[in-house]
Amino acid sequence: MNRTVKKYVIALLILLLFAFTLGACGNNADNAGVTATTAAAATTAAPAATEAAEESAEEPAATEAAAATTAAPTTAAAATTAAVNTAPVDKVVSLQIFDSLANQSGVIESWWNDYFKENTGVELDFMPSGDQSDMKIAALLASGELPDLVVIANKQQMIDAVAAGLVVNFDGHKDALPEVYKHIPTGIQYSRDDLSNGTGGLYYLPGFVGPSETGDQCNWGPMLRWDLYKELGSPDINDLEDYLTIVKNMQELYPETEDGQKVYGFSLFGDWDGETMLLACQPACIFGVDTGDQLGSMPFLQVDFKTGAISSILEKDSMYIRALQFYFDANQMGLLDPDSLTQRFDTAMEKADAGRVLFQWWPWMVTTYNNSRASEAAVNGYCAVTPKNYKPFYWDDNPVGMFGYFAIGSATKELDACLRFINFMYTPEALFELQNGPKGLTWDINSEGLPYVTDFGLQCRENDEIVPGGGYIWDGVSVINIKGLSEGFIVPAYNAPISNEMWETWQNREMTNLKKDWQAVTGFKSPTEKNITTGEYTMLPFSIQLAPPQPNDIEQIKTSVGDVVRTASWQMVFASDQAEFDRLYQDMADKANGLGVAQVLEWSKATYTDCANLASKYGG
Repeated sequence: MNRTVKKYVIALLILLLFAFTLGACGNNADNAGVTATTAAAATTAAPAATEAAEESAEEPAATEAAAATTAAPTTAAAATTAAVNTAPVDKVVSLQIFDSLANQSGVIESWWNDYFKENTGVELDFMPSGDQSDMKIAALLASGELPDLVVIANKQQMIDAVAAGLVVNFDGHKDALPEVYKHIPTGIQYSRDDLSNGTGGLYYLPGFVGPSETGDQCNWGPMLRWDLYKELGSPDINDLEDYLTIVKNMQELYPETEDGQKVYGFSLFGDWDGETMLLACQPACIFGVDTGDQLGSMPFLQVDFKTGAISSILEKDSMYIRALQFYFDANQMGLLDPDSLTQRFDTAMEKADAGRVLFQWWPWMVTTYNNSRASEAAVNGYCAVTPKNYKPFYWDDNPVGMFGYFAIGSATKELDACLRFINFMYTPEALFELQNGPKGLTWDINSEGLPYVTDFGLQCRENDEIVPGGGYIWDGVSVINIKGLSEGFIVPAYNAPISNEMWETWQNREMTNLKKDWQAVTGFKSPTEKNITTGEYTMLPFSIQLAPPQPNDIEQIKTSVGDVVRTASWQMVFASDQAEFDRLYQDMADKANGLGVAQVLEWSKATYTDCANLASKYGG
């Protein structure tokens, strides 16, 4: 078989593989693009879901844009006034993209697609990735050809692609990437140092580079039904386990929804799991400890970011095992949704939207429920209810980026268009509009020169209103699920951060009755103000993003141990009694030890220390 025929046969097999797995891919607006490529990517995309809207009321200055918001143009392009393209676009080019952080397929007709076409002459055609992105990237690498654009997170695959000559070296195209070289010099240096297969070339551009993002609240609540919590007398929460009694009492007050559906305290899902049970990694995060949520690249490691203590998540007294005990106890108390063992994220999200789950770790999982009741006079919805030793994570400034990287396939026939797209994704004004929707329609500038969300923009954020041209307002960033700069990046043209949640006008907006009540009780404007004022937070250092690929032997052991830990974790949660829980734990620990988990932990601990030392090279 000659080389050309062989290449097309392999490509056909890959297409068949993608078609087979397409059924696992979906387009869920509530998900807001959060995917399951790794445990880290899962929850860091979660803040992107907060872009789907916080409960709010009309910004007072919105009347200044009444004409724009009451008579919406027929396309998003008609409302766009920011001129961010630097050269005329004489034709639209369709670029095939494999985005390991996305969950889309095909060409998506939407306002943001119109915005791309108008400003870059590019239309994106997504190859399906779903929750098997690493496997599909491996198939593409094996074929000897990558698509026009790639968003990739697996560092070993990135290095392999460089070695095989499958990605473009940006060094020869600096003139086409002025925004990139202007805004992320440290990220560029890191890419040369660690992702070039030792060549020093620039093949990958990191995403989310820039200042820390501090919106109204952090990525972790916990979120409880505020009205029910107050009806119980707002009992103190001294530690994690106190939530169980409180949630049980809330369930007794509200056993069914108004339409007769059973209400649970907790509803879990497993399709975001990696080597561990991802939902069992969440409790630690509210105490400043990580057990794999952000440390997925350093398997089975527990790090207390407050004290610096390092240990194993498989130790009996670890936060991970404590979380499994927490869920086991919840199940014994009748609080755990029995579908947790088999359902996927989408189903759990539907239950959250319907108000069928009384406790959620992430604020963005209660946004739809709260927004649907934003106009009610009664206080009905979810608010942050935190324990006394609360220390949730906020991400520190990140000069090297996180979670994913842009690349261009060396086989592309549309290099100029690819370069225009890449440069666009590092253009502050462009990202401002992708994040917030069309100017003059969903946001505008008030008489004081400050950006604000318009009446129509509030409808899009609160009521899932469709933006003219198609799609939701948050699709501009959540569909691709990566951007070149962080949401905290200050855009010079507007002297404001990219994220509307950090705008002065947004933080001073008129609040819903629910938020007013929370403010009256706590004495703070927002959860973030409370956390910062009281010191109830933990900063995650960017050094954890610097972990190198795992050596082959460590990777193999990790996979084998992960299969044991992940399976046993779910079994422990649904154990029939405490004796079975304890037996399953011991069996898991013994098997992990027999498979060589100690070698993985030794590598993870050394890597964590090395990364902390390496950070100083990049400003940490």
